[in-house]
Amino acid sequence: SCRNLTTIHIPSSIKSIGHSAFSYCSKLTNINIPRKVEYIGESAFADCFKLRTISFCKDSNINLIEKRTFALCSLDKIFIPSKVECISEFAFYKCNKLKTVEFSPDSNLSLIDKFAFSFASIEKISIPSKVNQIGVGAFSHCKNLTSVQFSTNSELKLIEKEVFYCSSIRNISIPSQVTCIDKFSFSECKSLKSVEFAENSELVSICNDAFSFSTIESLSIPSKVRMLEEGWCKGTKYLSNVFVSLENKKYKF
Repeated sequence: SCRNLTTIHIPSSIKSIGHSAFSYCSKLTNINIPRKVEYIGESAFADCFKLRTISFCKDSNINLIEKRTFALCSLDKIFIPSKVECISEFAFYKCNKLKTVEFSPDSNLSLIDKFAFSFASIEKISIPSKVNQIGVGAFSHCKNLTSVQFSTNSELKLIEKEVFYCSSIRNISIPSQVTCIDKFSFSECKSLKSVEFAENSELVSICNDAFSFSTIESLSIPSKVRMLEEGWCKGTKYLSNVFVSLENKKYKF
């Protein structure tokens, strides 16, 4: 039975691993993914509750991490190879021992899809520069997540709903190309102190409940913001400093 497998050797010639190929192999503890593997199917290693180590070669050909591929595993760290362009929805969902996510310096990642790392134990993360979208709830309920870093040349354009909901982020600088902070993005962030924007920020809207019931203390409103939706800062009892850009024509004092 697959459920009794403790080790797996994947031949170096293999190029793909099928959907649910090793799911529920509850005694499997580690796996090496050969360099030639380009595709790992949906839920391929999902629910491998004792799986602690997944090893990719630095020059791995893998270009997509499918839905639920490693959901509910016991990984403590993961290296994402440079050719990966998408981390699909629920890929590392409820990997509650996952503390470290490392990306290749020349990462081609462009999408972190919905709930990809939700309920993980990530402590800090540096988002690769080519990521242009972070999906709904991607880092929600990451209660150990205190630091999120973006590079100065970040291509991120949208922070979707609930992305950092109920995380422990303390301070964050939003990349300049982001145009919208969606609903509940930073809601219930009980360690949040400040949110900063670049002078050339393209931000246009902050949606309702974006910062609701967080502990945010200070926030700057960039020059191009045209919409602060009702309830965007509801229940933020520590918010005492809101700075509006002198160039903002909508919210002049």
